[in-house]
Amino acid sequence: MAEPTMGELLASVTQLMQRYNLTMDQFNAWLTGSGMVTLTDAAGGQRTVPSAANVLRADGSNASGTWPISIGGQAASVRSITAQQINAALGTPPLRADNIPSTDADRVYVRLGTFAAAQNGAKLRVSIMYSQGFTAGSDQIGMAELVFATSNGARSQPGSSGPFFGAGIAYAFGNASLQFVVLQNSQALYTVYAIMQPWSGACSCNAWGDTTNGGWTSNIQNTGTAAPAGNYITIPVRVMQTV
Repeated sequence: MAEPTMGELLASVTQLMQRYNLTMDQFNAWLTGSGMVTLTDAAGGQRTVPSAANVLRADGSNASGTWPISIGGQAASVRSITAQQINAALGTPPLRADNIPSTDADRVYVRLGTFAAAQNGAKLRVSIMYSQGFTAGSDQIGMAELVFATSNGARSQPGSSGPFFGAGIAYAFGNASLQFVVLQNSQALYTVYAIMQPWSGACSCNAWGDTTNGGWTSNIQNTGTAAPAGNYITIPVRVMQTV
């Protein structure tokens, strides 16, 4: 396992200090102290913990020779912690990438997932890589980004079969044949689709956004050539750059 870079170490220290509301002086006291040290956070709260010197040997293990750090079920030493492990320890979910099978000979609707959110301007970002054929043509390849937001609950726009409480914009880099469709299951739940052209090849997508009311759930499925049933909006992509 590669040693962390200086940037990764600085990022991890900053995140840990923010999480526990510690000042740099208090972090330095833990790092340079011996035995048990009492740390006082910026709000006046106190906790007594073993100092770094009392817990770790020079090679990153403790006095018993076992590894004191376990992140995501993986044993690690101080010198071998990766940025991904730090994110896991802090409770930051890794960016998830989901595979999308090729569309073969059909233009189809591919369900990407659902977004559970309140009518408070909650945002969702979906990124997808795709192609329109895969015969070594650079003009076939594209990447599109959707940014979707719920409304304030009082304003709407016309959907396919009624008021739609939300809006979205989408941009494409390269091939711009893809379109997004957002289905309004309710004013608290939306399903995102991509209209993909024939012979899209092996594709992938990821998404992140507001998680207050559940957030994004990936659920990829080729649903066929027909538009989804219900009230939806279609969001074409705006071209950022063509090849």
